Amino acid sequence: MLNFLIECKMSMGCVECGYKKHYSTLDFGHISGVKNINVSRSKSIAQAKKEIEKCEVVCANCHRTYNRLYLCKSDISNTVLEE
Repeated sequence: MLNFLIECKMSMGCVECGYKKHYSTLDFGHISGVKNINVSRSKSIAQAKKEIEKCEVVCANCHRTYNRLYLCKSDISNTVLEE
């Protein structure tokens, strides 16, 4: 199962920035449908494939940024800090 998930992540890479250097920094980000389970907790490849259909692969940085900007509702959470 782990090898299947690693292969999926590495073959796709981050859809936002293209990162694909190491699988541990790539996530399956849910973009449609109802999230039934975290992909990494799937009990079978069939269950994982069904959940992956609702996802896109994103690196940890892009995933966190997306969640903060688009999913968080509080004003303070959406503040972008300038350098």
